[in-house]
Amino acid sequence: MKRVSRRSLAKAIVREMLAGRQPKPLMKSVAAYLLLHRMTDQADLLIQDIAYELFNETGHLVATMESAKRLSQSLEADLKQYLKHVTGAKRVELGKSIDPSLIGGVRLSIPGGELDLTISRQLKQLQGIQT
Repeated sequence: MKRVSRRSLAKAIVREMLAGRQPKPLMKSVAAYLLLHRMTDQADLLIQDIAYELFNETGHLVATMESAKRLSQSLEADLKQYLKHVTGAKRVELGKSIDPSLIGGVRLSIPGGELDLTISRQLKQLQGIQT
């Protein structure tokens, strides 16, 4: 089996997903491909590429939100609306994680970009200015 680029692989995976292929066998095939071609170190990047291609093909944006504590449903809905507005997404899926080290604020990650409005980032910037 010939090795293809990670982005070509992501495009093929999205095509299969949109064609209705069952996810479990598809993911097994992808895992086997990554192992066969010694690309397991690129798995995280492949996931990002898949999210990017899914957005390009369907307007479905997969984003992640990190915050120091759980946010209200109202604020989460506002963040989804914001992401729809700035990206033109038709639909936003928001993965959430809690990281107390952020101290406060929120970090939004989308394919191809990140918006970091956390207090920990602001403190790091201040430390850089003072040194």
